[in-house]
Amino acid sequence: CCSDVYAVAATMVCGQLGRPIPESIKIIGYDNTNLSAMTTPKLTTVSHDKYQIGYLAAELIINQNLYPNKPMSKIILDTELIIRGSTM
Repeated sequence: CCSDVYAVAATMVCGQLGRPIPESIKIIGYDNTNLSAMTTPKLTTVSHDKYQIGYLAAELIINQNLYPNKPMSKIILDTELIIRGSTM
């Protein structure tokens, strides 16, 4: 799912439909919010550095304003897969 919130919603729908997690379907969230560790089963999620994303985004906007003819940069940031019960 595109976020932990959507992953939790998907988990709830699976429960309503009688689809056990992870036996019948595996669910992965994105953001590693506190919510991901409070579900049953606990949610597997992708963790990323939110501060770094914001800092680099601001830096890109500032540089684009200072140097409008400079080509946009492509930045790839590290992430970490936090494996929990929703995929085991």
